[in-house]
Amino acid sequence: MKEEGDVFKKFRDSFSRMEGHFHILEQRVPVELQMEYFKYSENVRKENRPPRPLSEDECETLYNTLLTEETKDKTEKRYLLSQLATSKSVRAYRLLEEYTQHPDPEVTDWAYMALMESRISLESDFSDEKQIYISTGLGGKGEKLRFYVLMTSKGKKPFQEYQRQTIEREFAYYLPKTDCEIERLTIGEQYVELVFLIPVRTDIKATLDRVINECNQYGDFLSNVFTITNVKELTAEEVSEIINKYGVVGLSNTLITMIVIWVMMKLFGCREGLSNLTGYVAGILNSFIWNKQWTFKGSSTGWTKGAVRFTIAFIICYALQYGLVLILNSRLTIDHYYNHLIGMAFYTVINFLVNKFYTFKA
Repeated sequence: MKEEGDVFKKFRDSFSRMEGHFHILEQRVPVELQMEYFKYSENVRKENRPPRPLSEDECETLYNTLLTEETKDKTEKRYLLSQLATSKSVRAYRLLEEYTQHPDPEVTDWAYMALMESRISLESDFSDEKQIYISTGLGGKGEKLRFYVLMTSKGKKPFQEYQRQTIEREFAYYLPKTDCEIERLTIGEQYVELVFLIPVRTDIKATLDRVINECNQYGDFLSNVFTITNVKELTAEEVSEIINKYGVVGLSNTLITMIVIWVMMKLFGCREGLSNLTGYVAGILNSFIWNKQWTFKGSSTGWTKGAVRFTIAFIICYALQYGLVLILNSRLTIDHYYNHLIGMAFYTVINFLVNKFYTFKA
């Protein structure tokens, strides 16, 4: 399978190669509505070909029609806003600017989009610089994009008070140094939610890795695996789901491994080594698929690279656990099957750590 590569690097590089002036919508408008707006706007523009700037009187007429009580239909309001946006008129831009101060609730997002299009159109005419529009669900400010980040505690342990203070201090100190603006920092019992603005050409991953590492200088309590999006903020239910995902996958992996080992040892009478290896291979396939598609979905590691890393992690962790099983077999007189259960518990812990810091590192 073709290597996906580092999506964070691709994201940064895509902006580094662009030359021109970035336009980022400050308001939070759903991406689907943004796409709908531009398709609609293109049709309005086609109606007015050959294009010509509207006069100030024509703009005033459209605006007054938009404000009149008789204009109650949402579709008509959208059409009037789009006409103003595509008019290439400075007066239309000023009128849209005025309208977005107190827009009709049912077309608020449409009005924000119309104002943005009008601004891009005018700047394109008045400047030789290329105009680039960046569409995100969370919006931005100037040439900064707004991102939502969810970070969790290591081992899902509740944060201690000094750890909370460390997070607040380090985030407030380091992020502004990289020209980032924190809009919200919420510290829950086992997680941290961050909403911040970051320059489009800044290395997002390196920035977040740095501030997490700074916090971990005081106790290694914050996970290096994080969920990041510029589409929407996660709900409390979604946060809880992400926190609990690894536990669910780990439980299913353990059950599959344990059952396969028991069936091969007890029902088929297979040798311990073969039973152990088969059980772990079955569990590891289950674990890789679910972790890649579900638990660590925000990981930038591609399928091919992830599979290679996952295999390396499995070989290392498997060798360590089987070595422990052999030691237990030589020292304990209990049924050898129970030694495999002890080895499985040991394997689960070290495999999680290796996957988090190596295989699926964000």
